[in-house]
Amino acid sequence: YEDYQHVEKYEKWREYLENVFSRRVTDIQKYVENGKALDVGCSLGFFLNVLKAHGFQAEGLEPSADAVKLCKKQGLRVY
Repeated sequence: YEDYQHVEKYEKWREYLENVFSRRVTDIQKYVENGKALDVGCSLGFFLNVLKAHGFQAEGLEPSADAVKLCKKQGLRVY
């Protein structure tokens, strides 16, 4: 998906997705408290932000150059 020019479409999902992802990370932390995490196909980095907020060292892979730029503007490590 190269068309992240209309990022506002994706931004309106941020709060919902970060809540869903936060519950998933809480489930993961039952087995692994923290550590390194790789999000493949990380889109705009919503899951990465949640992982970082829970103490993980998170990085992402994303095929969209536009999405990678937006993630990097947030200070995320995305390639």
